[in-house]
Parts: sequence; C-alpha cells; structure tokens
Amino acid sequence: MSDEDDPLKRVEELLRKASKPATPAPAEPKKEETKEAPPAPAPPKVDVKPYVPSAPKVEPPKVDVKPYVPSAPKVEPKPAVTPPKVDAKLTVTPPKVEAKPVARTDDKGKPAAATPKKPKSGKMSEPHVEKLVVNIGVGEAGEKLTKAEKVLMMVTKQKAIRTISKTTNKDLGIRWGMPLGCKVTLRRKAAEEFLKNALYVKDNKIAAYSFDPNGNFSFGITDFTDFPGQKYSPDIGIFGMDVSVVVARPGRRVALRDHASRKIPRRHRLTRQETIDWLKKKFGVEVVD
Repeated sequence: MSDEDDPLKRVEELLRKASKPATPAPAEPKKEETKEAPPAPAPPKVDVKPYVPSAPKVEPPKVDVKPYVPSAPKVEPKPAVTPPKVDAKLTVTPPKVEAKPVARTDDKGKPAAATPKKPKSGKMSEPHVEKLVVNIGVGEAGEKLTKAEKVLMMVTKQKAIRTISKTTNKDLGIRWGMPLGCKVTLRRKAAEEFLKNALYVKDNKIAAYSFDPNGNFSFGITDFTDFPGQKYSPDIGIFGMDVSVVVARPGRRVALRDHASRKIPRRHRLTRQETIDWLKKKFGVEVVD
C-alpha cells in the first residue's frame, strides 16, 4: 500500500495546508470614475432673411394733357341748282292701277269669305240651353256637405253628385280624392225652368262680364231661400250656389263626339252678342255693364 493511498497521511497533509496562512491575492488597481460632462445646449434657430435694398421711389413727371377737341370739318357750300323750266301746258296723268283683293283661305287651304255668313232662319239656327250646372262648393267633407246636397235636392228636385279634388294642397288642407262640393246638371225643359227661377231671383239682371266669347254665361246666387217655395231652416242654414249655362245651336255635338267628329263652321257658332239678344227676347233679361 503506497503513501498516497494512505488516508491518514492525506488527512495530515490537509491539516498542514489549512494551518498555513493564506497569501492574499494582489489587489486590482481601482479605476478612476470619470463623470461625463452634460451635452451642451443647441443654439436657437434664427431666421435670417437676406437683405434686399428697397428701390427708390421715382415720381412720374407731371404732364399737362389737354382734351382732344376734333376740329369741325370744312363744308363747302354747294352751288345752287336751278330747277328746269316746265311748261304748265304739259300734264302727265299716272296710270290707273286696280287693287286686287287678297284671297283668304281657311284651315284646309280653301278660299274663305271675308265675313261669316248669317245662318238661315229655321230650327237649326235658333239657340237653346244645352245644359245648366248648379254647383255648391263646401271645401270639406262631412255634415256640411250633406246639407249642401239636401239644398240642391230641394231646389232642383234632382239628386246631386259630389265633386272630388284632383290635386293636393297642404296650405288649404286638400288632398287628392277628397270630396269638396256637389253639383247637379240639368238639360232640356228642366234647365229652362230652373233658369227662369234663377233669373227671377236676380231680378232679370245679369252683368256684362258674365258672358264669354262663345255665348256661355255664369252667375251666382247668395241664398237658396230666395227661390220661390223655399224657406229658411235652422237645421240647414244658408247656402249659396253658382249657376253655369251653356247656350248653343243644334248640331254642336258633332264637334264633341268621339267618332267622326267635325268642326262647326263659324257662321253656325254663337257669339256673345247673339246670346245677349236671345236672352232679352226670350227671358226679358237686362244686361248691366
């Protein structure tokens, strides 16, 4: 067994090494701490504009400008012209020129008469009341409209139909399809009888502005109780009405029909004055200007 393998010797060597003082390790030189200086502040930015010398002020020279006055053109006097001598015995007569009338044509290019011919006397030339419309405008639907229908039924003895709005107006409170009034259309003898009663209410007087160029006329009645046989009823109240009359000669339907319609000649149409004369003759109406 060698000395190295002996454990006692190994313990002794360890104790010997532990009893020896330890040699201190050489100290490292201390590094001097250097404090860094703070960064220097940046210089302020200054906008430096290049120097531009100002131009010296130069006043324009004063110049007296006189207004231009054009000189009048020189007008040389014209030499006097002596008219030639004319013998008084010589007389010249201008040739006669006959003025030819200009031919007028109608819509189809055919020659037309200067003035319309008067219609021949007969049944086809006598005016008559083609239709008469009595209208009451209420402006709203409800109880007031039903009362207006009763008034037309009492006056005309015919059932009234309602008139319906065809536009919408928010300011007036009207919408499309809203009933606004009622009317009755009379024809033939019923129209003439009602016209007699209506003219009696107006004292057989009609204003001249009530007629249109085609001979039709309209007038208003303020109260239905003015008709003969009508009395005031507190349940109904007071209602007025508008009366419109269409006057024409027989044959007017030819221009209004859908099939084979034709124009009515001018001599067969009614004028404003012809309607006035017919009313004076048949009903004794007085036209007031």
